[in-house]
Amino acid sequence: MHDVLLDDVTLEQYGARLLDGVSLHLEGGRVHGLIGPSGSGKSTLLSMIAGFVPPTRGTVLVGGRPVTPESLVGERVGLVRGMYPDDPVSVRDTLTFAASLRPDWCQEFAVRLMRRFGIPLDRPLSRLSHGERSAVSATLGLAARTPVTLLDECCTGMDAHMRDVFLDEVLSDLMLRPRTLVVATHLVEELGQLFDDVVMLDGGAVVFAESMDALGEHGTSVIGPSRSVDSFVSGLTVTDERELGPVKAAAVPGRLTESQRARAFEHRLDLAPIGLRDLMSQLTGRPRE
Repeated sequence: MHDVLLDDVTLEQYGARLLDGVSLHLEGGRVHGLIGPSGSGKSTLLSMIAGFVPPTRGTVLVGGRPVTPESLVGERVGLVRGMYPDDPVSVRDTLTFAASLRPDWCQEFAVRLMRRFGIPLDRPLSRLSHGERSAVSATLGLAARTPVTLLDECCTGMDAHMRDVFLDEVLSDLMLRPRTLVVATHLVEELGQLFDDVVMLDGGAVVFAESMDALGEHGTSVIGPSRSVDSFVSGLTVTDERELGPVKAAAVPGRLTESQRARAFEHRLDLAPIGLRDLMSQLTGRPRE
């Protein structure tokens, strides 16, 4: 498996600091969610791992080897972003071109994905919807089966059915062909079930880098009848509240004490780890989207 290591990586361009002292260990064979507000540096970080942008300071290693524009030749790392809507090339020709660049390309897998997404192979990219173009981009990343696969906002514009197909196919394919997958996305709740680990950026710096299992240490969502929830969280810090009819969910930072958990049980309240959107709001100080 190919680990990705970044040591004190900083990138400065045109007088602006886009990445600021980023140090990360992305363990091989796992799915890493890369989240954060717009402009936080997610796309820049992926470009650096792919070798497209050299750091101003620091080092980037993939599989123990330094990343430079000359060292990768697209064989170990694949970065896929959205495509332009006015491209007249057909989906079939796009897949054929991608196959010529990727030694581990699986055409059978790519065609099956297109069929499941409901996208005709002969249709020009210019006639695809935003979600369909995202589906083609995701297919290019997954079917390439590079040891390190980087997907940048690959599900933007997809409807619920397409996202379900994406999640199902990713999980199935990773069972057959384990690799390191990094997914940058704003759809943190929708794709969160895919992640083993989460990296959160804000202002070009890492503010969170832990496993999904650690979310419970950073906050608890208290769920139940509105009056019961209000009574329970009275006197506690609440970072977010949401109501749906008579049911309310309140996000409380940190782990509840045993006595607090017992009191919640007595009041028949449900407790769950804080959601990724709530965590992002808590750590960045920005309103929950």
